[in-house]
Amino acid sequence: MTLDDIVREIKGAKDIVILTHDIPDGDAVGSSLALYLGLRQLNKTVDVIIPEYSEIFDFLPGTSEIKKQGKKEAYDLAIALDAGDIKRLNGFSKYFEDSNCKIEIDHHKVNTMFGDYNFVNPTAPACAQILIVILEALRNRNNKGYRHMPSGSNNNRYRRVQVSRCNCGNIRICFRTFN
Repeated sequence: MTLDDIVREIKGAKDIVILTHDIPDGDAVGSSLALYLGLRQLNKTVDVIIPEYSEIFDFLPGTSEIKKQGKKEAYDLAIALDAGDIKRLNGFSKYFEDSNCKIEIDHHKVNTMFGDYNFVNPTAPACAQILIVILEALRNRNNKGYRHMPSGSNNNRYRRVQVSRCNCGNIRICFRTFN
């Protein structure tokens, strides 16, 4: 499995469903919406299914597009975000299992690798940070909007800080990881 395989599957899919874990936190909801918006910019037909989430996330762009259920027919591609086990997919693992292709993107150390393609980085502090790599690759890897700044650069206030940014159209993801 390579990043190129994942990019190829995403670009080739006609319809895509994005799923995340039960009782979703900010990483789960934010990652789902960032990927949703990024895929919509690629003119993909995408459903993001999160049956229940806290209203504190309602300020995030795209929350009005979140669905409680998906379509009855199988999706070309299902992408599971921030879930180390298929059992955590909000009780909607059927959408994942029935899809033609399955991609799992996660950062948890304990992971059952349940996708056809598993993009797992247990050293990443959040799933959304992994999405920076995928969104950049979807934008042809020559995206100058992405930069990974070494520890402490451009901001002496944070001694050991790693900043990752991805400006993918209207989507901006920024992380500061404190060591």
